[in-house]
Amino acid sequence: NRPGTWQVRILPRSLAWLNEAVWPVTIDPTFGYTSFGASTSGSLNNYMAASYRDTPAATGTLDSVKAYYTAGGYNVTHSVYTSPSAAPSAKVAVSAGGTTAAGAWTTLNLAGEAVTAGTYYHGAVNAGGVVGIRYDAYSGKTSYYAPNTYSAGTAPATWPGGGGSDANIAYSIYVDYTEAAAGQPFLKRFGGVPFAALNKGVW
Repeated sequence: NRPGTWQVRILPRSLAWLNEAVWPVTIDPTFGYTSFGASTSGSLNNYMAASYRDTPAATGTLDSVKAYYTAGGYNVTHSVYTSPSAAPSAKVAVSAGGTTAAGAWTTLNLAGEAVTAGTYYHGAVNAGGVVGIRYDAYSGKTSYYAPNTYSAGTAPATWPGGGGSDANIAYSIYVDYTEAAAGQPFLKRFGGVPFAALNKGVW
């Protein structure tokens, strides 16, 4: 209890979790671009934007898509698409409609659809207003955009035509998922505190 120190009490169930864990423990697995971009895209009004092609590190289930917009209060829906070649292809998951947050990541939850290690996916956003999204220059990465009339909680079954791509660009969009590695109890953060710790009484 000295000033500036933490005291952590590990309860029996938490100790069991630690004993069963396969180390190193994976916390908050993601794919996509997790940095707050320094630049701002044009308006996403009735447009979709997809982050660059990326690879989940392991098989698991989809939790959410996060994106960093320029302003708060705009209608958005998030989704995930396969990307077997370069551009986004078939829809895997879509969120309910939500509203952009101001000066923070906007998180919209998915329903736990499966994701497979080694398969490429895009996290995608669709806006119903003049909001833009943050991005950075990123050598070797290509992000995509396409027109799509906004409807809350829906996304096309396949990536729409009539759009294009931005070479060497990474939109601030990423996918958060739960890793399902064999024999690995999953550790998840919630509000900066490990979710497993909250559940199991560590914190």
